[in-house]
Amino acid sequence: MILNSKKYPKTWHVPWSTGTSDDKTLDDDNDFKGLQIVQTLKMDGENTSIYRNGMHARSMESANHPSQSWVKQLAGQIGWQLDDETRICGENLYALHTVPYTDLESYFMLFSVWTLDECWNWQDTKKFADYLRLITVPVIYEGVYDPMKIIEAFQPYKESHEGYVIRNQESFQYKDFKHNVAKFVNPGFRQTLKQSTVHWASAPVVPNKLKK
Repeated sequence: MILNSKKYPKTWHVPWSTGTSDDKTLDDDNDFKGLQIVQTLKMDGENTSIYRNGMHARSMESANHPSQSWVKQLAGQIGWQLDDETRICGENLYALHTVPYTDLESYFMLFSVWTLDECWNWQDTKKFADYLRLITVPVIYEGVYDPMKIIEAFQPYKESHEGYVIRNQESFQYKDFKHNVAKFVNPGFRQTLKQSTVHWASAPVVPNKLKK
């Protein structure tokens, strides 16, 4: 049994992003105004949490899947360096979902570290990633919250990536996740997803490619 396990919170859409009927969109961006934020590319994989003694996908009740084999090995290699109250969360990118990757730095990219209900600030998150020899999700903007700068920073990636995530650079509580983290999903990605006839979890595993 995993000690202090916690489901990763649902990320709401920024007001200028359109989700599916199951998604939730923020009415406004007031919570982010004045904050120092970090904007990262939204990677197309499986949300994964790693603990001292195990791991799970975003839904803790989800069935095991062959695409999790690589990240399970990673969890076994690094879990001993975590204490019982700490978990790391990131994207399992081993299997092709909708966006094919041909030059990944790693099959696991970290985006947050938690001690029980507290999310670490971004600077400490990066330091801990370095300590564990892990790669973080790609950062495309850091600075004061500015929708125009955020939208502009994504322009070079809009044809190749699913979207982006913004988060408060400072630490925050689990219950306040909605007020500190939000996402944008590329309309083109949404259309590709609609056209797909087979969900990735039901298809044969096709590994993404690492950078040579």
